[in-house]
Amino acid sequence: MQHCNCDSCHTTVPLNDSMIILGEHLCLDCARKVADKNPDLTEEDVTRNPDPTVCVNCGHDGGFQRLEQLMELPFCGTCLPLIGNRPFPGWIKISALVLAVLVVLSLVTNWRFIQANSELEQVDTAIAAGDAREVANLFASAAGHAPEAYDLKIMTSYWTGIALVSEDRPEEAITEFNKCVNELPPDFQVAEMISSARSGAAFDRHDYREFLRLVEIQADDNPRDLTAILSVASALACLYVDTGDESYAHRAEAIIDAIPERDMDPSGEEYLMRIRHRLESRTIIGSQEFLAQYPNGWYASGEAH
Repeated sequence: MQHCNCDSCHTTVPLNDSMIILGEHLCLDCARKVADKNPDLTEEDVTRNPDPTVCVNCGHDGGFQRLEQLMELPFCGTCLPLIGNRPFPGWIKISALVLAVLVVLSLVTNWRFIQANSELEQVDTAIAAGDAREVANLFASAAGHAPEAYDLKIMTSYWTGIALVSEDRPEEAITEFNKCVNELPPDFQVAEMISSARSGAAFDRHDYREFLRLVEIQADDNPRDLTAILSVASALACLYVDTGDESYAHRAEAIIDAIPERDMDPSGEEYLMRIRHRLESRTIIGSQEFLAQYPNGWYASGEAH
């Protein structure tokens, strides 16, 4: 961990607990006092540099060793792979990249933007809980405190889109994701989010051939993504129910049988349960309706509970 001396009170503080205002290195207490006396500070007047030896995601202290950087921010060896190999749609499991952007927004912008920190500091908790709607609400509140921060508005649209997808409202999600096109780094996979929402919209329209076409593209682009693979099985199950053609059911079962048990996670198991219900009952219902009908889960005939 690196330290610096405050030019005002002359105390030594961690670099992450300091700011540079009008060319002076200041601890946070002194920085607040200076900012209060100078309400017309601009973005160029106020900066805050992250410590290159401390991971911005988990706080790991690298001592005197500089950590590897992504988006000009330091990450430890544990967190960096989570960001570099972020799967789609991994937002429901972990969004370390988004947490990194929060650091960019809260540490490298001017003082007025930092007033939004109370909301931003709660985002990681909401992400860990898988509560996309709460994440969107927190970004919206932060954007209200810092209307100049265009990035906060974009992140509000991004997470609102994710929340709408999780609420089975894909058409509305597409509108929000379209606001993010060319506005976020490739790691946010906005195009993939739009494709996912479009496939959901095709499902809602009962256009199951289009649903299959879109999810097959997603699976081809993400061959190791469990959700993408199961989505193909889901679309085939829909076509089986819709047409009565058993070849679709056989193809769906073949996909399911080819998934190694070790690759299955709780969200995958829930998705698989819905697909098996569709194949056995020969009925098609959305995820929200399924959860309402079977709050304790559904089991195939003869399957042990």
